[in-house]
Amino acid sequence: MMAEQSALVGLAVDVSDSMRSSIRNDTGDPASRFDAVRAAFDTLADRAAPLLGHHQSAAGRQGLRVDVFGYAFGLRDSSVPVADLLSLLRLGAETEAPAAADPVAELAAIAAQHGRAGWGEWIRTQLAADEAATIVANLRRSPGLVAAIANRLPGLSADEIRHATMLTQTPEVGSADAGDDRSRKGLFRRASDGLRFGRSIRNDDVSPLRVSLQVARSGGLERMRRRIGEAEELIRKLGAREYSMADLIALFPDEATEQLGAALDRAGDTTMRVEEVAALFGSRAATAGSMEAFVYGSTPMCAAMSAVQQRFERELANRSDSVDPTLVIVSDGQPTDGDPRPTVESMRASGITVVSCYVTDHDVQEPRTLPAKPGRRWDPGARLMFECASPVTAGSAPAAYLRSRGWKIPRRARLFTQANHSTVVAEFIRAAMAR
Repeated sequence: MMAEQSALVGLAVDVSDSMRSSIRNDTGDPASRFDAVRAAFDTLADRAAPLLGHHQSAAGRQGLRVDVFGYAFGLRDSSVPVADLLSLLRLGAETEAPAAADPVAELAAIAAQHGRAGWGEWIRTQLAADEAATIVANLRRSPGLVAAIANRLPGLSADEIRHATMLTQTPEVGSADAGDDRSRKGLFRRASDGLRFGRSIRNDDVSPLRVSLQVARSGGLERMRRRIGEAEELIRKLGAREYSMADLIALFPDEATEQLGAALDRAGDTTMRVEEVAALFGSRAATAGSMEAFVYGSTPMCAAMSAVQQRFERELANRSDSVDPTLVIVSDGQPTDGDPRPTVESMRASGITVVSCYVTDHDVQEPRTLPAKPGRRWDPGARLMFECASPVTAGSAPAAYLRSRGWKIPRRARLFTQANHSTVVAEFIRAAMAR
């Protein structure tokens, strides 16, 4: 039996806004191009072993190992246009965080640190211990959210929070309408509300001046009540269940997306065996819902190819010369940051086989046929993706896989296909993984 052989597959997956467009699928229901790509990777869960065994013979090759890394490009967060795909998926699904020894005390300390001690006391009296523990777990998962969430909470003591809630629920407390609030009468009403609130308090732990200022800044007692209610709802939501990073971004898009880059930096490069990738794509991490918060931005394809090239250099520097490197590009070929072809050509020249999957809802080539030249009516996206693809060479594992499934491969064909149906996307990605 031969010694273990290895292959390295890099994925470059377009998740930009143009991937929202519809594509055909087996169910007959409309699905986005991104959904079709996700579903194609999902099938790896059932096909990982057959792919690895496609070229095994009685003589051996039982030791074949396929490692996979990937990049997603076109994320919604413009500060992180290109991200390690597998790290992103793991962040999207990860919900476990270290348990807090005393979650109530930890929350009280966090609240006091951000000038919101009253909310620490409110949590102690209003929430169960398991709810407090869940809040701590969520804040530990995304530490950068702490200050942003604290800013949503009125800076009141626990007594002031309780008093404000009680006072604003009484019938005699009213509020000016939006038009009145913009007038001098509205300003007077807000100031009057604040002073009345402050004078009504007879507790040494309450500052009438601070409360009056908070009421005035909030726009009157009714708006103050609404703000406190929203703050209470926010705390209870954080205590309801542990959220993944994707969940937190969906709940707090303005605050949490700022933390995505830092979280990805902490995660670093993620490379997995193909069996592990199959399991990851088959998990909750790769569902459309868990990814929705991350995707549908611009299309920085040049930046993505540069990141992929650098990643191949890092990965191959630590491997033997016998490693077989392959890049799979899945995109509609509409970059927004220039022409990626020079970088792709440089990778091909270094020995990396490039498999190009052009995701479209149009017919640009004969079904299940690898083209040898671009069609006369191809759009720029199709031409770009075709020119990125490597020519088919003798002994090509992806080509052999496709031939075994009835694909036609003429002379001078390239490893390019249009993917206007989810099953075609799946088959072509499986071909790229075949060894």
